[in-house]
Amino acid sequence: MKTTPSERRLCANTTAWGARMTVDTLVDAVIVRTADEWAGVIRADLTQAVEGIVSAGRNLIRAKADVAHGEWLPMLADIGISQSHASHLMQIGANPALSDQCNSTSLPMAARALYELSRLDPVVIEEGISNGDITPSTTIRDAREFARGQLSISRKVDDVRVTGIHPYAAIFPMLPADEMLAFVRSVRRWGLLMPIVLTPDGLILDGKIRYEACQLTGVQPIFITYDGDDLFEYVLAANVYRDHRYRDYPESTLAELEQ
Repeated sequence: MKTTPSERRLCANTTAWGARMTVDTLVDAVIVRTADEWAGVIRADLTQAVEGIVSAGRNLIRAKADVAHGEWLPMLADIGISQSHASHLMQIGANPALSDQCNSTSLPMAARALYELSRLDPVVIEEGISNGDITPSTTIRDAREFARGQLSISRKVDDVRVTGIHPYAAIFPMLPADEMLAFVRSVRRWGLLMPIVLTPDGLILDGKIRYEACQLTGVQPIFITYDGDDLFEYVLAANVYRDHRYRDYPESTLAELEQ
């Protein structure tokens, strides 16, 4: 069932913000489960439709932070999914627009279709739902073509000039060397899965790490332009609420953003 714009605004005011924060604070909660217990929870998630798929992704994020390194692959085998499938589910669960409970009745049913959409900026997904381009009847092929179309609209590197890094984005650190190396290897192998977000004047608002990885690997960057009116809240959503790497980030950084 498709929600009306007014219903969506009401839902956003009541539950969506909390849902989006939950994706990024998943690993903050003190959840102590064994690998076997996590496997049971995630198997149960995967018996459900859209909300179950998203929940599986979120629980995989939790489990990844909870179980010992040597238990991860055996746990995935116990669930009955591959490491690649788990990665796709985690990407679905980490996308704020897909994990927003207000959107659950408007999303396609297939996990692969959700994964194709998870590569997009949440704002693009929200617009696709509002415009009727994303519906429960959207097929995997439809989702792939929609994602490709969105990622190709005015996003070729030759058409974009990066002028620098926005001061809000500059506050947040780059990855530690070992994590950056792993990320660069991933980009080299899989390409850029999430676009780099620019301001209209070419400043990187979100994705400076992705941009650096593209420069190091020669992978062509994919860009989208943020056309909203609240850069501060967008940077918070992109770098704090979405990304569990900043769960222990000093409050001084948030204070600096607010200045």
